[in-house]
Amino acid sequence: MLKHLVPVAGVVAAILCSHTAMADPMKTFEGRKLFQSLCSVCHGAEGKGDGPLTKRMDVHPADLTSARTRARSDEELLDIIAGVDNHQPSRVMPRWGKVIRDTDIEAILAYVRFLQRSKHRLEGDPVVGRKIYQDYCVVCHGEGGRGDGIKADLLPLKPADHTNAARMDKLSNQELRNVILKGGAYMPSWSNTLSPSEVNAVIAYIRLLAFN
Repeated sequence: MLKHLVPVAGVVAAILCSHTAMADPMKTFEGRKLFQSLCSVCHGAEGKGDGPLTKRMDVHPADLTSARTRARSDEELLDIIAGVDNHQPSRVMPRWGKVIRDTDIEAILAYVRFLQRSKHRLEGDPVVGRKIYQDYCVVCHGEGGRGDGIKADLLPLKPADHTNAARMDKLSNQELRNVILKGGAYMPSWSNTLSPSEVNAVIAYIRLLAFN
């Protein structure tokens, strides 16, 4: 069994400049890629059980965002994904534990939890966003988005910890967009560097960083 952007003002400033405990910054990002390739054909892009294969199936895939699925423990969901005998929900559910690693199953679970808990849709491509983040953001925000980049100690205001789900989820996509485009006291404006689609991609990547 498996065991398993300096802010603008007010509340935005408090949220974007906070620092919290460590998290695995790539788990949900990797989980999304695995979910798209392995799970979305049945469960749908947003996990609602409406994937393109459902019309050909006599067993309806689970809505992973339902209250029933949200209430399951991590251990239960890990076993369901892996295909452990006493947690096999359907004869058509693949036993992914036979073909992918435990760490991949944990990553898929992380993305399922993101689909269940995040208040905000991904409006851009986080794969594109990761590349932009690495090019422009890690110097202050760090490789893992924890606000610990090589320039962080030089700044009088700590860069945002993008892995803090509770705080980041309070910011709408538009609020994050405004911060990126307008900048702040110690954060540059990226309005002349990034296109609207690139800004959305960065925001999508930040959303995944926050849920690990």
